[in-house]
Amino acid sequence: MENPGRVRLMGQKMSISLHQTEQIPLLWKKFKTSLSMNKLLNNRRFFSVSLYGNALAEGSFGPDTEFEKWAATPILKGDELPEGNEILEIEAGLYAVFLHRGFPGDFPKTADFIFNHWLPGSDYQLDSRPHFEIMDENYRINDPDTVEEIWIPVRPKK
Repeated sequence: MENPGRVRLMGQKMSISLHQTEQIPLLWKKFKTSLSMNKLLNNRRFFSVSLYGNALAEGSFGPDTEFEKWAATPILKGDELPEGNEILEIEAGLYAVFLHRGFPGDFPKTADFIFNHWLPGSDYQLDSRPHFEIMDENYRINDPDTVEEIWIPVRPKK
């Protein structure tokens, strides 16, 4: 369990459902193009943030439920905000952190472990805060050894 403190990000977002995830690479391409125009924002960690609202924690989330998906990177107060980008702040809170190694297409196996095995057997339940993955500048979508951190918001079971 980790508490990352408040995280200030800048990025771009879209509203999608699980049936529309093929659009996510387009979001990342557009976001990274905006970063390439500002050399100060290169070589950073990247955050893939999902804002599910209460639907996931309440168990009402399904393949057609829309949620907000962000492609983002940390930003400091003095950093220039490239055109087309917005600020997203993630409040401090308790998170369970997991590692996913391998291709993005293998992520459902990791998610199955987290949500159907680890979470039910833990002393925690989902919280309604942002979910996110962190990838460093070495992350490669086509590398079977690439690693991303999976941050799942939790709170103690009542």
